[in-house]
Amino acid sequence: MLSVLFDRGTTPDISYVDALRNYWTPICAVADIKPMSGIQRLSDLPRKQVIHPLEYWSIRLVSTDEVITSHPIVDDCLTKAEQLGIPFAWYLYIEQHITPPQIVVLKPETVYETEEVVRYYIPKPEPKPYDPALIGLIQAGEDIGVPFFIGYWLHK
Repeated sequence: MLSVLFDRGTTPDISYVDALRNYWTPICAVADIKPMSGIQRLSDLPRKQVIHPLEYWSIRLVSTDEVITSHPIVDDCLTKAEQLGIPFAWYLYIEQHITPPQIVVLKPETVYETEEVVRYYIPKPEPKPYDPALIGLIQAGEDIGVPFFIGYWLHK
């Protein structure tokens, strides 16, 4: 997969990306931010990363005028990153989408017409908010970032 990411024209040298990741990893560790493998091209966003048929992640770039409500732990990580001078050029907002298996529960419904008829229907599940996460990208090229995992929070 990594070789596919690196075979386009303006991709930086792999050793530069690795050196960038290795330099910032111990500094990010102080802020409890974890390095991630690979690179992210901004031109590939937004996108959907399918994990398996029941799960995928939607990934999009956070715009500069967008306000995201996150967990206080994620806010603390961002504050520490700013104090440490970690140069995140862009942020990615990702959401985990899980499709639960369809369990059919039949409930009787009585309809009054000229005769009493019993119909069955399948109740629709309530929509669940998706569990988001935030990833920071350190610039490694014109539209290429080295990803670092900042944090996630769960919707209740």
